[in-house]
Amino acid sequence: MSDVRPTETAITIPEGFDLDTYINSELSFPIGDDIKLKAFFCEKQDVERLREAPIATDQKITENDDGWILQATVSDSYQLRWWLRGYGERVEVIGPKDLRQEFVEMAQGLAERYAAGDTLKTAR
Repeated sequence: MSDVRPTETAITIPEGFDLDTYINSELSFPIGDDIKLKAFFCEKQDVERLREAPIATDQKITENDDGWILQATVSDSYQLRWWLRGYGERVEVIGPKDLRQEFVEMAQGLAERYAAGDTLKTAR
């Protein structure tokens, strides 16, 4: 936005409408109900961020020899998938099984695409 001006047009707010509820339920692009996410993180800085800004009220992080396991009840949404993909190879989805399989298939597809190696030539 570069310019904002008030107007004389009246607005109508639907009865029972709550902006916070709308943002949390509709703008996260929900796919299904809440899920019990279980994910492995291997970088300490990622876990420190999660401790500072938890993704759920029931978030639990446990340390093991190789890294940290995050468990949390979260909305099954496209926003969750974008968030997880943002960690790249630093996260592994452990559960639920359907979500893990989705990430397995995505990783395999990416590996095949990058292994081909000649896409850049054909894109020019």
